[in-house]
Amino acid sequence: MMAAIAKIPGVELVLGDETYIMPPLSINALIQLKPRIDAFMQSEDPTDIESLKTVVDAAHAALVRNYPEIKPEFLGDVIDLGNMQDVLQCVMDVSGALRKAQESGERKPGQG
Repeated sequence: MMAAIAKIPGVELVLGDETYIMPPLSINALIQLKPRIDAFMQSEDPTDIESLKTVVDAAHAALVRNYPEIKPEFLGDVIDLGNMQDVLQCVMDVSGALRKAQESGERKPGQG
């Protein structure tokens, strides 16, 4: 899948062998997903099935804004235990701080 030029600004994130621009969640998506995201953030086991589904669903809800053809199944294949925290952090970049840091060259997801 080729990552197209993004319409909505966001955070650069490498998934598979492509770089995507992950915009923040829309208000409607955040209303739907917020209880699940909060549960994920408070979970003692972020690898339980519901937490894993939440990461994929949140990433899909954000990325579909820039990539309407992207499928949850694809995301389930490219999101893994090594990058799922970064993925959720990008999704929840509500303030735009991560995006601004990336734009200034200060930080990229996965760089701590």
